[in-house]
Amino acid sequence: MQEQLTNDVRNLGAAYDALNGVRARFMDNHNAVDQFGRVGKEKVAQEQSAAADGADDDMLVCMTSSLLLRGSLIPAETVLIDVGTGYFIERSIESAKEYFTLRAAKMKEAMDDTEKTLKKKQDELEQVSYVLRVRMAEVEAMQQQE
Repeated sequence: MQEQLTNDVRNLGAAYDALNGVRARFMDNHNAVDQFGRVGKEKVAQEQSAAADGADDDMLVCMTSSLLLRGSLIPAETVLIDVGTGYFIERSIESAKEYFTLRAAKMKEAMDDTEKTLKKKQDELEQVSYVLRVRMAEVEAMQQQE
């Protein structure tokens, strides 16, 4: 029984960590969409004020951790959101931010549920360990009396 509870605690801890990672990615996505919206608005304002300058607004775009390519930002009112298994939905920037906020909140709820279950299993494990220690002490005491 103690081994089963130990495995449950270990698995719940791993699940909690995974949920925390997913929640962090949703919050990162929210921040990225927010930043994209702000930069896009700034770009439109710059283009309107400096249309005659002909300045080149190239930037480096991170493709992988070690590959950067020259690119430029094209302001957009909508973004594509990967909702899983190869499906994408097109949403406005504000709607995308709401989507990621909602998903992060759902992950937080799942984390809270997992944390409650984890705490319950840890308490059960502690009780089982205590009972085993008491019984072991009783057995040792009986052996010493003999």
